[in-house]
Amino acid sequence: MNDTTHSVTGTAPAAAADTAASQRPRFLLLPMRSSCASERIYKWTLPAHEGQLPDGRRYNACPTAGVCVDLCYAKAGHFQRGTVLAAHQRNLQYVMDDLPGWEVQMTQELQHRRYRATDGSTVHVRVHDAGDYWSLPYLQAWLRIFRSAPHVTFYSYTKQVALLEKWVRPDPPAELH
Repeated sequence: MNDTTHSVTGTAPAAAADTAASQRPRFLLLPMRSSCASERIYKWTLPAHEGQLPDGRRYNACPTAGVCVDLCYAKAGHFQRGTVLAAHQRNLQYVMDDLPGWEVQMTQELQHRRYRATDGSTVHVRVHDAGDYWSLPYLQAWLRIFRSAPHVTFYSYTKQVALLEKWVRPDPPAELH
């Protein structure tokens, strides 16, 4: 995969794009369960590795996964249950079909008071508890989002080392850890 391609094949039928727009979640970020109830940690997630969207398109949300595919926690358990997998696939479909619209919604959501700590604590967002930065445009959208929310600490685990070395290391956002 090069920097300008992504790991999704097929095209979205017009009806599927219309349906996806009506199924967009009100909030993109979900609270994470934490052993410290006082911590405010949210997450954005995609489906793990490879699969097929309801509209028939095949995807690979972890294009540089290697040996970790065999041990991936997100390819088992509750991540693969019907409603959980469907929600993760809806997230990916939204990003694939309307990256600019998704970026605007995510940027606006992060300005909501729930992401602004007033007690001196920090709000954290985990980008991808499953999935990865599957394309350069998707990564670039996240970089703009990070910079738009200096009051949030973002963190992310990735196998996209080459992509981040080329596009993030020269000017890393202070908000990304």
